Amino acid sequence: KHDHLKHVLFNKLGHVMQTVVLTQRHSQEKVVIGNTHLFYHPMASHIRCLKMLMASRQLEIEHKENQHCPIIFCGDLNSHPNSGVMKLMLNRYLDSNNGKTWKHLCKYEWEEGAGGE
Repeated sequence: KHDHLKHVLFNKLGHVMQTVVLTQRHSQEKVVIGNTHLFYHPMASHIRCLKMLMASRQLEIEHKENQHCPIIFCGDLNSHPNSGVMKLMLNRYLDSNNGKTWKHLCKYEWEEGAGGE
């Protein structure tokens, strides 16, 4: 249904998130740290949410692979506190009726030269 969106997400933007697992020498306690920079375009809140979902899933994998250790997630989310990205992060859920997030889903078009291309 949204082949253009899939193409933008996976072929144009890629996904940038650095993760590291740190281990305290003496106690052997671990922590997963993730850092990302989400896409900036003002009409692309839906893309930021989908990228956040991808980042969250990767952090969940690392969390499980490392004895369910704590996660620290940081970066430039290009999102305000009431945005869909923040709702997704804090609630682990985003309603499909969240109008501001999906407002430009069918209108936003990738333009050559956008996102560093």
